[in-house]
Amino acid sequence: MFLFKKGCDILGNDFLFWLGDIILKKRLVQTMAVLLFMLVLVVAVVRTPHTRSTVPAVVEIEEADRDSGKVDYLAMSEKELLVLAYDGDAEACYRLGVMYDYGAGGVQQNFTSALEWYRTADAYGQTQAAAGIGYLYLNGCGVDKDTEAARQYFARSVALGDPQGYVGLGRVGLDTGGDEPEIFSNIKTAKDAGLLDGTYYLGYLYEKGIGTKRRAKKAYRLYQKTAESDSEAIEDQYAIHAARTRLGILYMEGIGVDADRSAAREQFETAADDGYAMAQYYLGIMYEMGYGMPIDYARALDYFELAAQQDYAPALNEIGCMYFNGHGVETNFEQAVYYQKLAAALGYEKAQVNLGYLYENGYGVEQNLQTALTYYQMAKETGYAGADEAEARVRARLENEE
Repeated sequence: MFLFKKGCDILGNDFLFWLGDIILKKRLVQTMAVLLFMLVLVVAVVRTPHTRSTVPAVVEIEEADRDSGKVDYLAMSEKELLVLAYDGDAEACYRLGVMYDYGAGGVQQNFTSALEWYRTADAYGQTQAAAGIGYLYLNGCGVDKDTEAARQYFARSVALGDPQGYVGLGRVGLDTGGDEPEIFSNIKTAKDAGLLDGTYYLGYLYEKGIGTKRRAKKAYRLYQKTAESDSEAIEDQYAIHAARTRLGILYMEGIGVDADRSAAREQFETAADDGYAMAQYYLGIMYEMGYGMPIDYARALDYFELAAQQDYAPALNEIGCMYFNGHGVETNFEQAVYYQKLAAALGYEKAQVNLGYLYENGYGVEQNLQTALTYYQMAKETGYAGADEAEARVRARLENEE
């Protein structure tokens, strides 16, 4: 103020008023600018939570509720699970494994990724991951099929207290021709623990008489109980679709229940619409053979092709038969050979016998008795009916040519 007054004395009062007016206006502009900046800042702060990604919010909820079990991992997206998984959340790692294993939650099915996440979850001590790894080894998904490795992981699952391991051990036994009473005991334990897989497979054991007396009506009731489940868990969908398909077979053949092809078709259609290959195959058979409906080769081929897209060997074999017989398509022996080879490569004995016949007689390929013998021997090793007779016939022909 001293300098200001001193200046006024020197320059005069008019200049004082003019200069003061300018300074006041400048301060007003500065004040307004500051107020505007603060207003923008407040608006930004208020709006930020509504415009952020939902992932941080989920992480905050998870941190608060993880120990109390309130986190709904099943409702989380792949990205949300990844955030938690990279933070060392074992359950998130497991759910990612399931997601990639089944191609669920909008992600592409990827068995290699499924195996990696299952292994990570298992390393963190998640109790269900070992069974997930076991099934990948059992089915040869993402790894070479290895029933012994599968058995070890299922045993580990049991040791960790996961009853799914009992289902896995039962399935290893079915796959390798193991001790039937032991298979039955493992599956029964899983069923008693409330697992839907256990209920389905127990029905299968009763239907086939494996480890127990064959009881078709008991099998029917267990299948029905499984099929009527309202579970939405990804892991339960296989059992539900498989049970519906087995019910369809029982209805179609009149086993344990009165034959009812309309009911069979309904069961097959329900499972087929959800992409279950075995149901698609049997629905194709119904159209091909005219079971409960007029023969429709075109519809049959459509369903066989849907199942074939999933490498379902019986469907690949049946497409080959349709090309061989000219059912719904032009007769084409080369195409018949092509589809039979695809099915045979998957270990389907019927296709191996069919290929033996094609090579034995030169349909679609150059006649080659030695190759025919090889395919017949493949089928014979699995005990396929008629393969031994075909092998003996071709051996005799080869000996006569020498």
